[in-house]
Amino acid sequence: FGENGKLLYSLGVSTVDGDMESKNQILSTFKFTESATPVPSPISYIRPPISDTSSWKLYTLKNIQFKAPQNARVSITDNDAVITLPESVMWSANIMLRTYDGGSRRAWWIKDIGATSNEVSKYLKFQDVMLGNVQALDVFGDGGWWQGGYASPILIANNNTIVAIHGGRVLNPETGVMSRYIFSDSVASTIQFIQ
Repeated sequence: FGENGKLLYSLGVSTVDGDMESKNQILSTFKFTESATPVPSPISYIRPPISDTSSWKLYTLKNIQFKAPQNARVSITDNDAVITLPESVMWSANIMLRTYDGGSRRAWWIKDIGATSNEVSKYLKFQDVMLGNVQALDVFGDGGWWQGGYASPILIANNNTIVAIHGGRVLNPETGVMSRYIFSDSVASTIQFIQ
């Protein structure tokens, strides 16, 4: 550590003949940023509208409540719930509760999923969104196995719990319109912390 507690980097570059110009060219390619966590560009798509959830059935999962359509099949275990519509098993939302110690939801998710900084900057996009009255962080995987599913949740947090809602979605890159196989935005809009 150097002055004011800042981290100093030491880099040794050697060339076969000790050519200083080659060393300078190599060193000129390095770039240091303020942030240790890569900050990808925001999501750019048109969200589907939130459904009217007034007739949906209320469920409790530990310290949260959520709603699901009357005709949905809801399976609740210790820290998870799966909501499946009768039309297809593809139309499901998976709700997971995890311990959260505050701070950045983005950093929490990157650590939880084990994404490398290259994967974050190349495939993952983050955007703060309001879903009804619920503030959430939308994570969108754009490419590879990061598309949809577990890698692309909606994250909602309070002081000690983070709720991750997962499900498949498809983005049309030409129109910017996203269609979801599921109703995750509408389910997320019903999340309430009760403890």
